[in-house]
Amino acid sequence: MANLKEQEKWEDGVYQIEENDPVLGGENGITNKPIKQLANRTLWLKKALELFGKKSAPKDLTANSTSTADESGHSHKLPVGTTTQKGIWQATSDTGVDSDGLVLTAKAGKKLAQMIAVVQLALNNYIPLNKRSSAVNSNDENNVATSKAVKTAYDKGVEAKTAADAAQRTANDGVAKATAAQTSANTANKKADSANDNANGRVSKNGDTIDGDLRINSANNGWSKLQLGTINGLWELEVNPNSQNENDRRFNMKYNGDSVVYLAFPTIGNNGEIAAYRSWVENRNTPWNKIKDKPEFATRWPNAVEQGYSHSLGRTGWTKLPSGLIMQWGEVNGLGVHKFPLAFNQVGQVFVCDRSYSDDADVLVVREVNNTSFRVWSRSNMGAFLFFAIGS
Repeated sequence: MANLKEQEKWEDGVYQIEENDPVLGGENGITNKPIKQLANRTLWLKKALELFGKKSAPKDLTANSTSTADESGHSHKLPVGTTTQKGIWQATSDTGVDSDGLVLTAKAGKKLAQMIAVVQLALNNYIPLNKRSSAVNSNDENNVATSKAVKTAYDKGVEAKTAADAAQRTANDGVAKATAAQTSANTANKKADSANDNANGRVSKNGDTIDGDLRINSANNGWSKLQLGTINGLWELEVNPNSQNENDRRFNMKYNGDSVVYLAFPTIGNNGEIAAYRSWVENRNTPWNKIKDKPEFATRWPNAVEQGYSHSLGRTGWTKLPSGLIMQWGEVNGLGVHKFPLAFNQVGQVFVCDRSYSDDADVLVVREVNNTSFRVWSRSNMGAFLFFAIGS
């Protein structure tokens, strides 16, 4: 036997079974309709009562409580007290707050009581007006001197001190003048001695001999410079201040006059460098190993012939590279066999073209190519043409 399926909803009415309604059971049977509506109402009422029970539980009240009711309980908004309305007040211990919405704590009341006691004590020690005196020559022990009396006494003391100081200055002035005269004499002697020492340690502008090293340091860690004058300018030998680093170890010769010109030297590695004599570089007629008086580690870039370059330049000519590659070109007349300007060891390709550059030129065909010559054929004798050959 199954139970009716209940729904949590309020039914507005309960169906009345009529006399002519058939007795019909089941989930949607007419006989079960009013029973099902009553069951729905009962479930809805049950849920409503459960929710009401939850909302009826009281919550703890705080200063920020509001009048609300939900599944976690209910709370009420507390009235805030003012000078015209009863309610909840916030307490403070700060006696310096200017507010009508706060009340003082016992701590603040104690602080005010202590302050009142201090004021009362001070009032007990207050000096009446009839016990104050501005006289500076009275021996009365019951009166108190006013500020005026104190200032008068102070001014008289200042006058006495000023007179004493003036007398002391007069005496000191005489001593100071005598001391200054002696100091001037001593200073003059020291300057004379210093000038002599300075002159002995300087190099004459007219030329001199230096026994020892001369060092020139630049300002602000810049390049140190030695200047050599010319008629319209000067030369500067300058060195890099960071020469302790291999990549910065270099120097320049700079001309600064009607124009600025640099003779820049490359960096010097950690193994040092040597400058080659011009005769070592330009003497191409003498074999490198026959040049005398050069260091053992000195080298020279070989000239073109020593590297294997050779050529014969012209309208018809050739060039030979160190790799052995040979390129030849030229202008020849007539069909037939034509010799290369230079014999190949191994011929690669030969290219020919008509030099007339006309659109109706005949086709040229290269035949019988060997290391020394090639044959050109065409349907008609077309005169001069150009060739280019490559090989080794």
